[in-house]
Amino acid sequence: MEKKIRFVNGEQVQTIGVFAGSETLRGYRRDVATITTTGIDYAQAVALFTDGAKWSIVEVGEEQKEKVYDWSSHGVAGPITDNRDGTLIIKMGKNNTVEQDLQDKVDTARQETAQAQAVTEALAGQGVATVEAAQAMRMMIENAAALLPDSEAAAVPSLSKSWVVGEAVKPGDRRYYAPTGRLYKVREGQGHTTQADWTPDKTPAMWVVIDIAHAGTQDDPIPAAKGMEYEYGKYYSDPDDGKTYLCKRIGEADGGKIVLHYLPHDLIGQYFEEA
Repeated sequence: MEKKIRFVNGEQVQTIGVFAGSETLRGYRRDVATITTTGIDYAQAVALFTDGAKWSIVEVGEEQKEKVYDWSSHGVAGPITDNRDGTLIIKMGKNNTVEQDLQDKVDTARQETAQAQAVTEALAGQGVATVEAAQAMRMMIENAAALLPDSEAAAVPSLSKSWVVGEAVKPGDRRYYAPTGRLYKVREGQGHTTQADWTPDKTPAMWVVIDIAHAGTQDDPIPAAKGMEYEYGKYYSDPDDGKTYLCKRIGEADGGKIVLHYLPHDLIGQYFEEA
């Protein structure tokens, strides 16, 4: 695989490799890219790798396909070492120091905490002073959500009880699975105790996806998922290829439903046709 450094002005430099680390550069500790180049001399490197330089790593693989990795955040010029064997070692530091990045993370965490507090107070209708009070409120929300019909519960899936490992669930129980952002329901006859390797998105034989947030038209297709209850006559977007498909089968009328353990692109000509 060929690797090269590409600058925004189009100039390119062959590179043997780029190593990412942290060190003191220009008086501050920061993330630093250590670049080994070949095919250019010291004077050319000085002219290219300047303060503010915007560059990317480009990997060229089979069939000349390129993968581009943006390193424009590393625009602080550091030392250049001539190895006298046709290669140079060049240091380019991150624009922010390590301390600045840490402060940014702290500021972001504070903002998220403040936002979470505001959301909690909005839900409660008053300030929530303790973790215990917030937990009690959450339990009441989950209990109320459990009483909603599927159509309403799926509109706000995160209000339902979250899926956790080691819980005994019975048919009809609904659980919110955060990694997918979706609400799932235990199938008839599939009561079980949850396990780490039996997540709802990977066990369609046990869980069915509930989705009502989309009209199922060509302009507003329903996001497809393995184990979903599909409806004939409605459109679905396939997460694997990004295409839209119509659920259709000879002999089946629009409005009929079927649970399928595959995505639409796997069942073209059987249950789906490309829109």
